[in-house]
Amino acid sequence: SKVVEVVIPSQQKGHHLLSVSSLPTKSEKLFWDNMVFNHFETVPNTIGVLHLSGSPTPDSRFMRRFIKSEPKIDLISFFILRDPWDSQYVSEREMSLIPFPAERLFTQELANFKLVIIQNFRMLQFLNSKYQKNLVDFVENGGGLLFIGGPRSFNLADIKSKNLARILPFGVGGSKNVGETRPNLGIGKNNDKPSLVTPWYDRNLNFTVDLPVISESKRELATVYEDVADLVNQLKRVSEFSGLHHMEQVAFSEANYTKLLSARHKNKVYPLMGASFPKKGRAIWLYTDQFWKIATSEQISRNIYNKLYQGVFNWLVRDDIKKPLMISKFEVFADQGSTHYNLSLTGPAVRYYEHNDSWKFRICGRNLKIDDYTHSKTSNLEVEILGTFKGMRLDGRVCGLKIDASHKSFGNERLESLTYIKKAYFDKELPYSLSFLTQMTSKIGVKLVNQEENVDVAINTFVNKFTNDDGIRLPPKVVTTENRYWFFQSYWLIFAILAMPLEIITRRWEKIVG
Repeated sequence: SKVVEVVIPSQQKGHHLLSVSSLPTKSEKLFWDNMVFNHFETVPNTIGVLHLSGSPTPDSRFMRRFIKSEPKIDLISFFILRDPWDSQYVSEREMSLIPFPAERLFTQELANFKLVIIQNFRMLQFLNSKYQKNLVDFVENGGGLLFIGGPRSFNLADIKSKNLARILPFGVGGSKNVGETRPNLGIGKNNDKPSLVTPWYDRNLNFTVDLPVISESKRELATVYEDVADLVNQLKRVSEFSGLHHMEQVAFSEANYTKLLSARHKNKVYPLMGASFPKKGRAIWLYTDQFWKIATSEQISRNIYNKLYQGVFNWLVRDDIKKPLMISKFEVFADQGSTHYNLSLTGPAVRYYEHNDSWKFRICGRNLKIDDYTHSKTSNLEVEILGTFKGMRLDGRVCGLKIDASHKSFGNERLESLTYIKKAYFDKELPYSLSFLTQMTSKIGVKLVNQEENVDVAINTFVNKFTNDDGIRLPPKVVTTENRYWFFQSYWLIFAILAMPLEIITRRWEKIVG
C-alpha cells in the first residue's frame, strides 16, 4: 500500500463522488477493481445571518461586532429606531431613519439565510401574522434561530400568538391564542413589570453562571452543551451580570428541550440558556441580555465571548463536529438479477431509531417502504440497514442515498451520500478467473458447474461422493496445494541415480581407454 495526497480543485456546492484509479502493474492481468470511490460534500463558504435588535443596546452592539469579525458570515443587521406608531408629518425622503423593511426580509430574502437572531425584540409590534408565520416556517423547515431576551422580549402578546407558540420550548397558562388586535396584552410596552402568570424581565436580578446537570442522551444530541461546558469555569468568574427573565411560571418541554446554562442568585437557580428542536430546525433561547459583560469583564479573557457564540452558531447552522447522525458505511452491489444495499448509521440519534415512517430512506432514486428492508442494532449508537431490489441489476452506475430522520428528541436530521455500483462480472467474462477455477477442480477432485446446469444436483453429488456414515471425507489439505517436490516422490529419481556412474564414465572415457 502507498499513501497518496491529492489536491482537489474547488467544486460546486453540493454532493460529489470522487473516483481514484491506480495504474496496473506488470503482473496484473485484471484491473477492473483498480478504482475506488468516495463521497464528499462541498458546502458554501459563507453563511447568511439576519440580525434584528429591538434597540441599540450594549448587548446587541457586541453581538453585531462578533458577527462582523467572522469572515464566513454574510450579515444583514437592523436596529429598530422607528416604532410603527411614530408620527410622520414630513416626507419619507426628508427622514434620516429608514423604515424597517419587513416585507422584503420576511417574504423575499428569508430563504437566503441559515440563521436568524431575534434580540430584545417585540415580535407582534413589528411583524404581522404573515411575517411571523414565514419566520416560524423557516425554523421548522431546517433554519436556525437564536432568541435573546431583554426587557422587550417574551411579552405575553408574542408568547400567546399562534405562530411563535409553535416553536417556543415552554408554555404558559391563561387565555387562548391572541392576535394583533389585543393592545392590552403589552404590545408596544416593555416586559419589565413583575408578573405571577408570565415571564418578565428583572433588571435588578444579579446572578452568576452555573452548569446544569443533564442526562447523557441530552448531552449527545445537543452537542453545543459540550462547548458551553468547556467555558463554564471561566463564565463563573464573571460577577457583573444583572438582568434576567423570571421563568418560574412557565412549563418547559421535557422531550425536545435541553438545558445549557443556569443562573444562580443566592440559593435560587433560574433558567439562563437552553436548546430546542422545533421540527427540522434548531433554536437556542437566552433569557438575559447581559452576556456582553463577558467581553468586558476583567476576570476573564475577552476571547471567551467569541468562543461561546462560535459554539452556538456552529450548532445552529449544523456545522458542529459531533453530528447526531452520520453515515459510516454505504455499499451497493449487484449480482445476476438483483441489487443489494447495506448501510450503517452511527451517532446518538440512533438511540431513537424506529422502524416506521419517521425514518425515510431513498436509495438509487427509489423510496424504501418499511417492508423493503431489515435492520439490526449492533449497539445503542449504531444500526445497520439491509435490503435488496429484486429483479433489478443496477450495476455500473452512481447510486445516491438520502435519509430523512425525525424524532421529537433531536428534531430532524437529513443526510446524503453517493456510491458507485461496480459492474458485476461472471466467470465466463473473466478468462483468467475461469482458468484458475478449472485448475482448482483438478486438484480437489470436484466439478466446475455452469449456471445453465442444476446446481442443487451437483452439490448433492459432491456431498454424497465424499460423505459416509462417519461424516465428511474430503481430500487432505496438501492435495489442494501445488507440490513443487513431485520429482523426489517419483520413479524418475531412481533412473537419475543409476545414470550418475554413466555420466562419470563418459567424462573420463579418454583416460580409461588410454
